[in-house]
Amino acid sequence: MYVIRDEMVTSLYRRRYYNDILVYEKEAPRITYFYPNGTILVDYSPNSDGTGYWQLYDEQGQVVLKQQQPCYYRNGIIQHMHG
Repeated sequence: MYVIRDEMVTSLYRRRYYNDILVYEKEAPRITYFYPNGTILVDYSPNSDGTGYWQLYDEQGQVVLKQQQPCYYRNGIIQHMHG
């Protein structure tokens, strides 16, 4: 059995826990996923030009992959383009 807790800190800031371990955090437009030990697994950081970067980390917190991602805004909310 497991417990998932979804916490809306503010209208733009959300946290999700799995068995009381923080696994996801979104502070719009930044998104972060965590390893169970609390280090960052994957995150998205936007730039001011409408693009951003997805970064993948190892369990020691070192970046192992970085990919630029174009994005666009719709109704003031960032939308990621997949393709």
